[in-house]
Amino acid sequence: MNAQISEENMDLSENEQRATIVKKNFFGNKDKVIKYFKENHKVFVLDDFHYASSEIQYDIACQLKEVIRMGFKAVIISLPYRSDDAIRLNPDLTGRISVIEIEPWKSQELQEIARKGFQALKISVDEELIEKMALESIHSPQLMQPICLNIGLLPGDNPEISVDVIEDSCRFTCTNLSYGDVVRVLKAGPPTRGQRRLRYNLTDKSQRDVYSLILKVLADNPPLVEIDMEELLQRILKNLDSNKIAMQKVKDALKNWQKMLADYGPMYQVFEWKDDVIHIQDNLFLFYLRWSSI
Repeated sequence: MNAQISEENMDLSENEQRATIVKKNFFGNKDKVIKYFKENHKVFVLDDFHYASSEIQYDIACQLKEVIRMGFKAVIISLPYRSDDAIRLNPDLTGRISVIEIEPWKSQELQEIARKGFQALKISVDEELIEKMALESIHSPQLMQPICLNIGLLPGDNPEISVDVIEDSCRFTCTNLSYGDVVRVLKAGPPTRGQRRLRYNLTDKSQRDVYSLILKVLADNPPLVEIDMEELLQRILKNLDSNKIAMQKVKDALKNWQKMLADYGPMYQVFEWKDDVIHIQDNLFLFYLRWSSI
């Protein structure tokens, strides 16, 4: 706060008493920031808005409402299915913001990474194999690039690129991703209070409880970052050998996961169950599920 003080002499009586008029000019830190951004043509960028709690999101939305009308420019980055969070939390923002949706990379765009790279190395790769690399990249160039790179870093001499080589590269890429503890927490589920969970017999001759089962089917083909309950249940039924499972059982498990992950940091916010759809928030996590031993 800056305070400007001025004094004026006023004859109030025969004793010529003095009165002091204090004028205060409040100029807070927020005003300084707004002034700096406007004068220097800066734009405020807030990433990962979806990770903030609803209370913090509401506070941010209210703050933005006030500063936007003053000419402050801001970009809020969130997930596509959460792009309207700010408006839902503060309807007064309607008409004051524009939603710009950035589409995920398409398969053909990802394939160009492999084509250009291997062409520069004078290595011939079948189109079907390039398509498989793009599929395993799950719309992410951050995965496509290391998959291609690690093909050349694999131990041994691989004169030809094959499906086995690509899968080995995916496993090698997976070792550099730090989602082991996230998977451990999800597989464990909430405390059982000494009771054993029901285990289901799977077609691969393994046995899993509902939490481990859901993780397995999320990793099944094709890799999807959004799975509705119908698709999820179909995947589960395809994996079950004989047991049946109620949809409510699956929904209860997803609810328990949501409650658990709320107590962990952003690293654990890998998915969200909203409107009966599982949204994978981190493509790298889904890749880890597919190529790690879960």
